[in-house]
Amino acid sequence: MKNLLTFKRDDSGKPVLVVDLDRTTVRVLEVCPSAHGASVRWGASVLNKDAKSYRKAAAEALRKLLSTHGIKTRRASLLLSGPSTVALPLDLPPLPPDEVASAVQWAALRVMPFPAAEAIMGHCPLEGKPGENERTVLLAAITRSALYESVNIAQDAGLRPVHVTVLPLALGGVIQALPVKPDETTLILDLRSNLATLLFFRGRSLQLVRTITSEVGGAPAEKTGTQEPLPKLVGEIWLSLAYYQERYSGDKVDRFWLTGSKRDIERAQPALSEAAGIPVEQVDLSAVLPAGKDGFVPPALGAAAGLLYEPWKIDLLPREIQYRAHAKVVRGGLRTAAIALILGILAWTGMEFMAVRTARQALTEQEAVFNRLSPMAEEVRRWETMSTSALPRLSVYEEPLQYNLRWLGALKTFGTVTPPTVRLTHLESSGAEGIKVKGLVFDDEQTSEVSLSDFMAQLQKSPYFGAVQLKSSKEEPGYPQRTLVFDLVLAWR
Repeated sequence: MKNLLTFKRDDSGKPVLVVDLDRTTVRVLEVCPSAHGASVRWGASVLNKDAKSYRKAAAEALRKLLSTHGIKTRRASLLLSGPSTVALPLDLPPLPPDEVASAVQWAALRVMPFPAAEAIMGHCPLEGKPGENERTVLLAAITRSALYESVNIAQDAGLRPVHVTVLPLALGGVIQALPVKPDETTLILDLRSNLATLLFFRGRSLQLVRTITSEVGGAPAEKTGTQEPLPKLVGEIWLSLAYYQERYSGDKVDRFWLTGSKRDIERAQPALSEAAGIPVEQVDLSAVLPAGKDGFVPPALGAAAGLLYEPWKIDLLPREIQYRAHAKVVRGGLRTAAIALILGILAWTGMEFMAVRTARQALTEQEAVFNRLSPMAEEVRRWETMSTSALPRLSVYEEPLQYNLRWLGALKTFGTVTPPTVRLTHLESSGAEGIKVKGLVFDDEQTSEVSLSDFMAQLQKSPYFGAVQLKSSKEEPGYPQRTLVFDLVLAWR
């Protein structure tokens, strides 16, 4: 048998919470996958019949169940039942795929027990074969008032609905998890205090759905001329078996599965076995779900467990509810972003204001300093005027002074940039043109030519010489190492 993780609706490894709501009972089932297998928490609470508000009573019961059983999951799938819901197969003529939705809408007008305008509907190919050969679809619907009431109950209890389905679809999931042969006809019956739901399957393919108003779980009816609940239910099931055999060419039911409360099953099982002519088997959820810390999982939670395996994936939760939480998160994010943007603008404006204020203060200080220095500037300008008027008398000494300064700079440069491999032998002034230099350069770690070239480059970098011209160079014998004698002309800058 396939295990829970194969059929589980949420394949992300997150816990799954199913809330089964009807007018008399609230049931919860939480399945928590883990590396060591899934664990289960469950609970059920019967509502007070004398409660003035069904919504308040159901929300309070749901809150207590979640708290008592330590259920922390807040994403919930809602399972709804009762006269405000319907699920049934629809036979359609061969249609193009884009016309199936319109055909389902028209067919629903004839078969739905409540106005289609007041309903939320969903459908899917019953055999899973979409296309032009599609002949049968499964229709599921619920009134808007019942759906929004159930969503409000879940939200009042602190849950966030993420999926809504109806009872027959969940019971179809039970069949997917039970050992069923492909050629067997199986009937599954869910008994509740106010409702009985029958589904006929061929293998795992749904053939027929029928809902019967029932009082099996209540007290026996008074003998007022009306038929008692249990015989009435048995008679309706016998009629359903006869209708199924007539429609499907005498096809008999091979297995009969039963879910519901223990009390209802014990009362109805013998009579149902007699009416069907075959043994009625109680659904054993221990073969479907792990027991968990709460031990045995009762068959009353069969529909809730079946929702984990439901194959049709029809979701009746309206889009405005589906995306309400997402929109809330988006609105919160946009609000946060807007606040951050406003704060950023305010911070930038404040920084700019402080920068302008600081610049104005610095400008004011500079103006004050200028005002203090103005008398000194006037005195400097007066001395500059006096020195300018004295220039003609001092110009006669300027050229010799500049010439001597050049020679002093030139000698300092020679002392600084002349390498050990260069020996100067002659310095001669050539007037305004510059200086004539003669000397020797010896081979050392590098050749004489390279050393001479480096020496000329260093002279040209000095602030006193401009162009450095090599007049001549030749080897000079009589020295231990190779030696060049050179003749340079250095122009003043």
